Amino acid sequence: MVEITLLGCGGSMPVPNRFLSSLLINYRGRKILIDCGEGTQVSMKIANCGFKTIDYICITHLHGDHIIGLPGILSTIGNCGRTEMLTIIGPKGIKEVIDACKYYIESTNRRVTFEYSLIKGVNDSIDDANQLSKILKGMLCHVNLIPINKVEERDYEKPDKTYVYKFRDMLNEKNIPATIRREMGADINGACGQLRRKHK
Repeated sequence: MVEITLLGCGGSMPVPNRFLSSLLINYRGRKILIDCGEGTQVSMKIANCGFKTIDYICITHLHGDHIIGLPGILSTIGNCGRTEMLTIIGPKGIKEVIDACKYYIESTNRRVTFEYSLIKGVNDSIDDANQLSKILKGMLCHVNLIPINKVEERDYEKPDKTYVYKFRDMLNEKNIPATIRREMGADINGACGQLRRKHK
């Protein structure tokens, strides 16, 4: 029996009700993730799909809305304690995409900013911060931490401020400059990720 979970079907940019392209296939105990657009981790969490047991990640093509979620999900899989090899299948150039940020920094000596969305119980632990610092070690970069904002269609939650501060401090201790995005508009559901049209 083949189980197919549609994780995202949006295009170009995420919207509240549709994450970007991603599909999970479960066939005879093997899990195959097809594409990994932005928001794939959140969608997998909502669908109660396990990260650690993914066997293959297949990237169909190198458009941003199909691959932007790849670095984050690789970090999460590592944080789950997985030690087995993970196979990533993609078109020619997939390795270059993964290395692109490092290459850009080395060739231009310009800083890259990474935006990291913090989700309570998903990627906000000290272990997550430590894993992220290992990935970014030695890079001329800055991490902009964005505690996720609650929207009514999703059950993910914003981390407690204590966890956010500890996450930031861990990165700074590892010589990874990190700041927390200043939040405005939450009192009117207009903060980052919340602003959209509503119909009654």
